Amino acid sequence: KTKLLMLITPYDKLYKVAKNKYTWLPTKFLFKYLIPSIDWLSQVNVPIRIIHGTRDEVIFPERAENYYLKAKELGKDVHITWLKGALHNNLENYTEYHLWIKNCLNSTVKPN
Repeated sequence: KTKLLMLITPYDKLYKVAKNKYTWLPTKFLFKYLIPSIDWLSQVNVPIRIIHGTRDEVIFPERAENYYLKAKELGKDVHITWLKGALHNNLENYTEYHLWIKNCLNSTVKPN
């Protein structure tokens, strides 16, 4: 049984990720699958833990913030951790990232 949803650099809608980078393109119409992960939040019935870099240049922080705020609005047990200065591909260089993973995993383990 799933006990926790851990999201690393999540986004609200994939076409919006592309729109942040390619502002001049009609990105919504270029995708066969929009992958609106924010629309699937209502189906999540476990705690949600998010981690995201504040300087992510691929999935801008606002994409994760929108996801987080929608989860809060839906009454989900959600928490977001911001890694100050982290980019998209260097989260593993941060001690806080490893602690976040450890804490998330430990929170799902019941003592014997």
